[in-house]
Amino acid sequence: MIKASHTTWAQIIFDVYLSALFKRHFHQLKLVSNQVSIKEHTSVLLLANHFSWWDGFFWYYVNKIFWRKKFHIMMLEEQLKRYWFFRFLGAFSVRKNSRSVLESFAYASTLLENPNNLVLLFPQGEIQPACIERIKFERGIELLKLNRESAIQLVFGYAHTEYGSNPKPAVHFFIRPTNENTVSEMERTYNLFRRECIGQLP
Repeated sequence: MIKASHTTWAQIIFDVYLSALFKRHFHQLKLVSNQVSIKEHTSVLLLANHFSWWDGFFWYYVNKIFWRKKFHIMMLEEQLKRYWFFRFLGAFSVRKNSRSVLESFAYASTLLENPNNLVLLFPQGEIQPACIERIKFERGIELLKLNRESAIQLVFGYAHTEYGSNPKPAVHFFIRPTNENTVSEMERTYNLFRRECIGQLP
């Protein structure tokens, strides 16, 4: 697997690039719900929906303005090899349907033992249409071996784009803490949370 290798120079370059990119493509980025307190001595495991190429960028931005943790994101290995620069921003790889997937989730588990870290996972495992009726979680999350002695904050994230009367879309972000232990519980609760988020949209 490919591990993350944060560098300051990469973050400086990317932050400037991402700011310009967002201004060009979106007219608003808004954190709608803020039901998560910022805990300095707690790592964050963020589970979010995956409906577009932008998703990693979106949550990188939310982390930067809200949690300000050291950002990590699990990416498919073939994608990370193609976009190798993301490794220097916290991306690490997973290769589905291979034995190395165990190594990737073990690495994610280790990252979460550090209270300065945030790890973003897309439990759908692939990009799916935003309009799907129900989000199904893949079983890979069960491979996370979380140290119960470590302080880990499990958070659901939901991002939604809306055009309205503007030619550029607005992006609304919702976050909520949760404490489910099994994948089936997480999936059920996440879909309820998603439905509530959609109901709150302007």
